[in-house]
Amino acid sequence: MKHAFVDRRDGILIIKAIRPEKRVFLIFEDNGCGIPESVTIENSSGFGSQLVGMLVKQLHGSMRIERQEGTKFVIEFEA
Repeated sequence: MKHAFVDRRDGILIIKAIRPEKRVFLIFEDNGCGIPESVTIENSSGFGSQLVGMLVKQLHGSMRIERQEGTKFVIEFEA
């Protein structure tokens, strides 16, 4: 998220936690410049991304990136 608003003083960050049935969804989204298609969860070299990846793995969950009018990260795991 720290790269989402390069050369901007404003922006929107939305953080949601949703628990339908026995699943949990953590959603982090912004209206920033977006993340390049070449960056994937598997090939990200950022330390923060690696930490999040390790947490998702420990939770036996999954994470996906959606690229529409900014970037959205969706983490899903069993409650």
